[in-house]
Amino acid sequence: MKNLEQIARGIREHEEDEAQYIAGLITEIKNEIRLSPREKINAVEKLIYLQMFGFDITFAAFPILEICALKAFHAKRVGYSAMISSFNNDTRALVMTPSQFRKDLACRDDKVQSVALSALAKVVSPEIAPYLVDDVLSLSNSTHPHIQRKALCALFRILVNKPDALSVVFQRIVSKLKSDDWSVVQVAVNILCELCVRNPSAYIQTAPPLYKIMTDTAIRDRPIMLVKLLKIFRAFLKAEPKLKKKLVSPLQQFLNGQYPLSVTLEALFCVVESFSSSRSLLQRALELLQQYLEDDGENSTNLHYCALELMVPLIETAGGLLEKHRRLVINCLNSKDNSIQLKALKVVEQLVDEDCIEDIVQRLIEIAQLSSIDNRIPVRIIEAVLRMITRDSYADVPDFDWLLSTFQHIALLKCCIPVDQVALEFRQFVLRCEDIQEDAARIAKTILLHMDKDPKQTELMSTCFFIVGEFGSIEDDFDLDIIVPQSAQSAQLTAMFKISTKMNEPDRFSTFYDRYLYSVYSDIQWHAAYYGCLSKMKDDAVGLGALFENKLNAVSKTAQERVAAPFDLTTFLVAEAAAIVAKPADKEEEEVIIKKKRRRKKRRSKEEAEEPIASPITSPASPTKRRRRRRLKLADVEDIDAQPNTPASDKKEENVFSMNPVLDEEKEEKEEEQPKKKKKRRRKKRSAE
Repeated sequence: MKNLEQIARGIREHEEDEAQYIAGLITEIKNEIRLSPREKINAVEKLIYLQMFGFDITFAAFPILEICALKAFHAKRVGYSAMISSFNNDTRALVMTPSQFRKDLACRDDKVQSVALSALAKVVSPEIAPYLVDDVLSLSNSTHPHIQRKALCALFRILVNKPDALSVVFQRIVSKLKSDDWSVVQVAVNILCELCVRNPSAYIQTAPPLYKIMTDTAIRDRPIMLVKLLKIFRAFLKAEPKLKKKLVSPLQQFLNGQYPLSVTLEALFCVVESFSSSRSLLQRALELLQQYLEDDGENSTNLHYCALELMVPLIETAGGLLEKHRRLVINCLNSKDNSIQLKALKVVEQLVDEDCIEDIVQRLIEIAQLSSIDNRIPVRIIEAVLRMITRDSYADVPDFDWLLSTFQHIALLKCCIPVDQVALEFRQFVLRCEDIQEDAARIAKTILLHMDKDPKQTELMSTCFFIVGEFGSIEDDFDLDIIVPQSAQSAQLTAMFKISTKMNEPDRFSTFYDRYLYSVYSDIQWHAAYYGCLSKMKDDAVGLGALFENKLNAVSKTAQERVAAPFDLTTFLVAEAAAIVAKPADKEEEEVIIKKKRRRKKRRSKEEAEEPIASPITSPASPTKRRRRRRLKLADVEDIDAQPNTPASDKKEENVFSMNPVLDEEKEEKEEEQPKKKKKRRRKKRSAE
C-alpha cells in the first residue's frame, strides 16, 4: 500500500505512461476505501492529490462523509478538505451533510468548528441552507475572532442561496461593523461591498457607520478595507447623489495624501464618475493622470492602462480638459501591450475633432503599417479610423480630397485590414459625394493597379471596378485588362463593358471577352458571352433594333400604355447602332412573321373556346323546401345559348335552386304526405276519446 509521498514520486517517474499509471492508482484506491478507517483516510488523502491533476473523485462521496463522521480531528480535516474539492450542488451525498454539519458546529472544539465552517461556506446549497442558518448565526457571536470571520463568510453564502434569510442575517452583519477586532470588521465590510454593488439602494442605511469607519485614523494602515469602502460609496453615489458633499473632504485627502496607489486609483474612479462638477477634484485627477501616462518605470504598463481606463468616463463629462493629454494617449498606441493599445485607441477615437483629425488619422495609419501582419491591432486601428471619418455623415472631415487619398492609403496597406468594411465605406462615400466621383474613379484605378491581387480582397476590388465603370471619364484611359482572382472577374467584365460603351469603341475589349469564354466557372462564361454579344450587336443596327422594336407582352391590354418605356436607353442604343450601319429590313420576312403570329392567336382562341368552363361549386346544394320556395320570387331565366337582346324561348318552369331533380321530386312527395298523416293521427285521437 503506497502512501502520498510514494505516489508523488511514482507520477514523476512515469512521465511517458502517466495516464496508465494513475488509472492503476485509482483502482488501488477504490479497494482501499473499503478497508479500515486508517486506510480509508490514507486513500482519501491520495484522492485529494490526484484531484489537483484534474481527475474526478466524486465516486468517493460517501466514504468522505464517513471520514467526516470520525471523532479524530485529523480525520475531519481530511474529510472536509476532500468535500471542498469534490462536492457540488449535483452531488447526491450532499443531502446527508446537514446532520453532520450541525453536530460539528455545536462541538466545543474551535478547530472542528473552523473546518466545518470552511466546508459549509463552499458546499452550501439551497436545499441544505435553511437547516443551518441558526447554527451559523450562533457561531457569529463566538469568542474566537477566527470563528466569527468564518461564520460571517458562511452567512453570506447562505444568504446567496437563501435570500429569505436577509432580514436576520443582514442585521448580524451590520452589527459586526462595531466589533473591536479589525479583522472581523474587514470581513463585514467585504460582505457589504458584495451586497451594495448588486443593489445599492437597498443598503443605503449602512452609509453612516461605513463613513465613520472610512474617516477613522486607524484605518490608514488598512488599504484593502479603504478600497472596499470607496467601492461601496461609488455604488451609493449612483443611488443617492446627496452624499457628494460628505465625500469631498475624504477624497481630497486620498488624492493629496501619501496613500497606497490602490487607494488613490479607487478615489480617482470615484471622482471621474460622480464629481465632474467639482473643478478642484477634477484638476487634481487630471494631474495624476498625466503623471501616470508619463511614467516610464517598471510599473508603467499598469499605470498607463489605469490612466486610460479613467479617461473613458471623463470624455463624456469633461472631454475638453483632456485635449492637452492627446499626445500622451497617442504615444500609448506604440505600447507592446495589446490591451493598452486597444484602450488608447478607444480614447483617441473620442478625442478627435475637425482640427486634429488629419494628424491623428495619419499617425494611426503609420502605426497600423508598422504593426505585424498577423497582429489584429491593425484591423482595430483601421476600424476606428473608419468610424472617425464617417461619424455624423463626415462632419469632422475638413476636405473630401484628403478623404479620398486616405481611402487610397488604407486600401494599399500591406497589413491586415477589414477589407469588407473599407469597401463598403468607400462605395458609400463615392455615391453620396458627386463632386469627387471622377477623381474617385482615377483613384480606384490606381488601387486596382497597385494592390495585392489576393482573393481576400475581392470585395475591395469589386468596389473599385464598380466605381471605375460608373464614374470613369472618357478622357482617361481606363484599361483594366489585369489579372484578378476569379471572385472579382465578373465585376471586371462589367466595368470593361461600361467603359467601352462610353468610349464608343465596342471592339476594344473583344479579345478580353473571348479569353474568359473558356473559364472553368459558369458565371464568368455567362458574363463574357453576354457582354461580348452586346458589343457585337452594337455594330448591327438590325440586330440591336430588334431588341427594342416590339412591345413586351403585358399583363393586360392597356398595361403597356400606362408604363413609361425606357426612352433614354432605347433611343441611345438604337441611334448609335443606326449611325454605324444602316441596313434595310426585309419586308417579306416581316410579313411572314406577322402571319405566323396571327395564326397562333387564332389557334389559342379556338382552344380556349372549346375548353369546358369549370363549375365553381364542388359539392351539391341541398334543395329548398316547398313552403319557402313559394315566398321566393324567381327571376326570369334566359337561355344561355340564345343570342343577346332576344326573348327567351317558352320553356317549362324549372327550379333554379335544384341541383338534382330526382331528389327534389321525392322530397316533394314526402312533404305532401306529411299533412295527410297528421290528419289521420288527429282522427284516431278523437275516436279514442
